[in-house]
Amino acid sequence: MSPKKIVYLIGAGAIQGEMEYQGIESNITMNGISNNVYNESQKIDGEYYRLLENFGIPKDQDIELMMSLFENITEFGANVLGPINEELRKLFRSYLISEISGKMDTPRLLSSLLYIHSKFNRYMGAEGEEMLGILTINYDSMLEAAFMRVYGGINCGNDFISSGFKMDNSLPQLLKLHGSFNWKIQDNKLEISNEFEQEEYEDDYSGWIPPSVYKKPSETIIFRNVWNKANELLIDCDVLRVVGSSLRNEDWPLISLIFSSQILGKVFDIELIIPQQSAVGDETHPEFGQGVMQRLTFLGNIKPLSNIPIIRDFGESVEAMAANVFFHWLNMKINEIDRKTASISEDLFLSEMLYRG
Repeated sequence: MSPKKIVYLIGAGAIQGEMEYQGIESNITMNGISNNVYNESQKIDGEYYRLLENFGIPKDQDIELMMSLFENITEFGANVLGPINEELRKLFRSYLISEISGKMDTPRLLSSLLYIHSKFNRYMGAEGEEMLGILTINYDSMLEAAFMRVYGGINCGNDFISSGFKMDNSLPQLLKLHGSFNWKIQDNKLEISNEFEQEEYEDDYSGWIPPSVYKKPSETIIFRNVWNKANELLIDCDVLRVVGSSLRNEDWPLISLIFSSQILGKVFDIELIIPQQSAVGDETHPEFGQGVMQRLTFLGNIKPLSNIPIIRDFGESVEAMAANVFFHWLNMKINEIDRKTASISEDLFLSEMLYRG
């Protein structure tokens, strides 16, 4: 039998897991971002702070929802709403950069994930696994850093110019659906540089799509290429592994992409590498909200953590995994490989990346 074709969807929870594993204090949950953007606006007596105070809106109001409300500013309201929208974008961007790239140099979990696929893919799963690529809704450059460390280059679905990143179209694709803080797009040409990923960099938002419920961009060739290639990967895959994303209601363009790919291709498995409660909900605590499987019943073959083969094979408690799902799942995947071949627990790369965390 041929290897299963795997596509990963990496969300913010995977980066949170990275930082927790390395003992880095950070809060990049949507609630954490919302509160901190409010606090930063309050410090400067900003437009956003005054808006929330004037209308009695709680300071932890979902920042993505608030940014959506300013998405279609009419010419009539541009003078009033424009400055609020601009401030929100700058504070959102600045906070995330300070919390991620400002604190973490080496993504150990992501690097280990890429490494085991590059070296031990034939020992993964029942018949081996082929990683077609990674989709991400994150803006940070941690995935690029992992690709450079493991492969020495990146394939972002577009040609690009860069002094710090090598283009290699033979690699699995890294498709950043919402763009990146280290991207700049001018005249339909993509430039990638860590210099753009600075808190104080004067950004024109050409390289990233600020949060909103209308996130699917179509105005540039660069983003059309990314979304079209993401569609092609999903149509071709057997399994979509969702790591650290709860597929929030604000991600409708992404959810639509997954659904339409199943209609155009085949119904692939969707493995949720997220806390069990986020996947299936909690009937005893309805205030926590519905899980992915309750909200997105139209997506076929969704498997929560407790139903993923390696979890059952190794008998790991999903409750024990809740602290850092990404790390525990990755460690079991390595154990799966270890059971089928010579020990990889002493592998030099994994010793540096994973076991010295």
